[in-house]
Amino acid sequence: MTIMKFEPKWPMAGAVFLVVALSMLAGWLPSTGKLLFEYGDLAANTLLVLDAKRSVLLTGNYSRVGFNHPGPAYIYVMAAGEYLFHDLLRLTPTPMGGLILGTAALNAGWLSLLWLLLARFSRSAGAAASGLAAFVAYTLLNEPGFLFGIWMPFLYFAPFAVFTLALARVTSGRLDALVPLTLAAGFLVHGHASFIGIIGLMIVISALVHLSATRWLSDEVWPKLVSPETVPRYRKHLIAAAAIAAVFVLPLVAQTLLHFPGPLRQYLGYGYGSARHSNSLAASLTYVFACWGGAAMLVPSAVLTWVLLRTGAGDRRDLGERLGFLAALAASTLAVLFYTVFAVDFLDQAYIIYFYRAVPGLLTAVTVCALHNTAPDIRRHGRLALAAVLSVALLLAFGPRRPSDSVAGIPEAHRALVEFEPGPAVLDLDNTRNWVAVWANTVSLLAYGKRVRSGAYCVRGNWQILFTEALHCPPGIAPGTPVLTVTPADGAVPGPGVLRILGLDFTRTTVP
Repeated sequence: MTIMKFEPKWPMAGAVFLVVALSMLAGWLPSTGKLLFEYGDLAANTLLVLDAKRSVLLTGNYSRVGFNHPGPAYIYVMAAGEYLFHDLLRLTPTPMGGLILGTAALNAGWLSLLWLLLARFSRSAGAAASGLAAFVAYTLLNEPGFLFGIWMPFLYFAPFAVFTLALARVTSGRLDALVPLTLAAGFLVHGHASFIGIIGLMIVISALVHLSATRWLSDEVWPKLVSPETVPRYRKHLIAAAAIAAVFVLPLVAQTLLHFPGPLRQYLGYGYGSARHSNSLAASLTYVFACWGGAAMLVPSAVLTWVLLRTGAGDRRDLGERLGFLAALAASTLAVLFYTVFAVDFLDQAYIIYFYRAVPGLLTAVTVCALHNTAPDIRRHGRLALAAVLSVALLLAFGPRRPSDSVAGIPEAHRALVEFEPGPAVLDLDNTRNWVAVWANTVSLLAYGKRVRSGAYCVRGNWQILFTEALHCPPGIAPGTPVLTVTPADGAVPGPGVLRILGLDFTRTTVP
């Protein structure tokens, strides 16, 4: 039975945020002294972070297929972290530490929203704390980078969990989750264009489930989303969600107006709308269910589902909410499976759907919430809640940190490059040998150069994996312009006209 029922408020979620954020930041601060200079993908984001700090940024992070993702939400969070924790408070020795702390604060916000949604699901602050502890433990055992990393595929994990759990409540007729739903959807779409299709399909599936269930479930179990009673009751939620959605849509609208028809044509031309071959259903199922731990974990997952339904059998409202939760999990699975079949190009790259690993964690968290409320002794509830709060704080403060990509020697290497060829100059990247080292070190140099406002280089050849239009060389480069061909160092002593830094050779020629 449920001992304590209440309606959680936003100030309580704010208090949870303070506990979670302080725990995460306290755990991160000692490690930031070991962070040096951004490397590879992180350096690519730094190029945009500097734009966000110095001007108005409308685009998102780079895609390896040649376009920017829809919006700058994540980039502005990183820029705010760099400004607050490094520039203003001087808590980190390098700007990269500020980026890390900024994304940690963002993930603390997602965890706080998860607590809020779990509290509304269980109608118990203690049960929500237990569920959050289970989710955090699951996440750290699965991949610490999902909470402490700064790589973009890691950053989609937590908001996808919030979106899925919020969608579960909306599916079952509870519109009090509209604000978290819209906020998470906005970040996801800004982070990766694929979420336009994924969350769109999830919403369509959930809407069909809701409409179908209204035919055989009572209003007590399954309130209708559109009714004379529902809309006035949730008017504030509807207005707030609409305002948040407008903020997230604005950059895409601005891009379309400034550069008609904007990036939507590029998004439609890739993935679902592309002409490439689809993946087989069998291979796609294997790829998707690897996020659950493979076939071996299907039985434990089925047991968790049975426990969840069994513990809610005595309360009709609980039953409706749990059916909505399972419908949202099914919608996420079908949407990700559809995306895998038609839009995932490399099934050997698990990171593409890292975000979906949040779904098993949600099932665990919601089941733990339900089990917490079955304890008959209210004193036991209090002890469980206290243990859960302490567990969350300790896990976040002392849990494992995934090392972020950083590299030493960038300032010295950049100074050597500027002395060797101050520019303006053209960079041609050799992609025939050790391509990752070539582009990752080159972008580190370019990001540092942009930070110190030194060096004038554009990239002419083999830049598609790290797309940035601002650094593309314009057509019609003047004859006599210096060209630096970037190759992996071959071990021999470099001759005249060659600079060796960071394991790379910069060989100077000129445009004929």
